[in-house]
Amino acid sequence: AQLALEQYALLLLDLNLPDSRGLETLYKVHDLYPDLPVIVLTGLEDESLAYEAMDKGAENFFFKTEITAHTNMLLRYIYSSVKRAKERINAQSLVDTLSTFNAKQDIYTAIHQKRVAELAIEIARKLKLSRDERNIVRTGALLHDNGKNSIPGTILSKPGKLNDIEHMYIVKHPEEGADNLKDSRLDPRIIQAIIEHHERLDGSGYPFGLKAGQISRPGRIIAVADVAEAIISHRPYREAFAPEVAYKYLLENKGKLFDSKIAETCVE
Repeated sequence: AQLALEQYALLLLDLNLPDSRGLETLYKVHDLYPDLPVIVLTGLEDESLAYEAMDKGAENFFFKTEITAHTNMLLRYIYSSVKRAKERINAQSLVDTLSTFNAKQDIYTAIHQKRVAELAIEIARKLKLSRDERNIVRTGALLHDNGKNSIPGTILSKPGKLNDIEHMYIVKHPEEGADNLKDSRLDPRIIQAIIEHHERLDGSGYPFGLKAGQISRPGRIIAVADVAEAIISHRPYREAFAPEVAYKYLLENKGKLFDSKIAETCVE
């Protein structure tokens, strides 16, 4: 059967289905909708099968013979999943609105943010981050350059070196982006990642010169994805570089500018 689960908050999956094999369905759901929480229900008194389901992406499992005893726990999962789904939908609505606005203002930045998000979430998946943290990474990446709306287009597309005043505009855009979203009710960790995406491990980044332990993991992931995508993409003032150029730059600066594990994962 065709799966269409984008709008669902939670999937309750019986491993013993009449028209399909439960674990195969779980694999398909996890591939198509990695952020959809799945709770497995099984009447099979086979604990190893249930744990295999957990290993393949299920949030938790319940034996149907014991479901009555665990009703409160199951309800908590359901309520929590619905709450997260509402937050995700609200965040996506904001992302869509800002993306439309950004595309009208600066199509290059709009495309860049989308591609950075795709790369950042792939890194997060490879690192096996939790569903919650992957959502932070995705939303933060989709909005990371929204502060560039306050930068004149002549500066964004300038082919030569920026003067001090022009550079000041660039350095302030992470803070401007965070300020644009201060009343949005987004998770504060998303705002933090947006502020941090130009910070570097050695303290040479901006806007605050944060160092390794001060930069959140979502911020470090978006930083790597941002640099990689910028190098391999065409800009108004230069042609795109080959992916090998981005890989070389990341690996040469891992541990210094970029988180080593994240940089290596990006290059994989």
